[in-house]
Amino acid sequence: MGTGTGTAAAVACEWGAKVTAVDAAPGMVVRAAPTAPEADVRLAALPRLPFADEQFDAVGGNFVLNHVGQPRDALRAMRRVTRPGGRTAVTIWTVPAAPGQALLGRAVQAAGVTRPVHLPALAPEDDFPRTQQGLAALLGEAGLKEVICDNPVLGSSDDA
Repeated sequence: MGTGTGTAAAVACEWGAKVTAVDAAPGMVVRAAPTAPEADVRLAALPRLPFADEQFDAVGGNFVLNHVGQPRDALRAMRRVTRPGGRTAVTIWTVPAAPGQALLGRAVQAAGVTRPVHLPALAPEDDFPRTQQGLAALLGEAGLKEVICDNPVLGSSDDA
């Protein structure tokens, strides 16, 4: 979900996965297709996924929950298309924003980028705390089981 430029989809294909990659932005679908030529790249927006129930072994959304207007419904849709025993994995940007994330937000705003009109904005009552505990609660509310939330520190290593 939210394949963006298709980089993660391309890596999954290289690892031997059969990949279906989706994004809500037509421009991202156009960019992702040549990046991940072995993937089935489609235009689709959470929570309205054009897939059968329990169709996929694994479903991922890299920072996609930060961009959907209905994060609980989005997660329910991701759960719906994941087969029993399959895996659903998501990442979010935390709040307060890290310096690089804040810079990106300011750059997008300065460029005059606006939210596509066909995608709902996040209503305050649909928001969730952008913390490990907030994400874990959101995942549980969506019906996901055996939830694990980790907050890895970039650049750290257990090998040191």
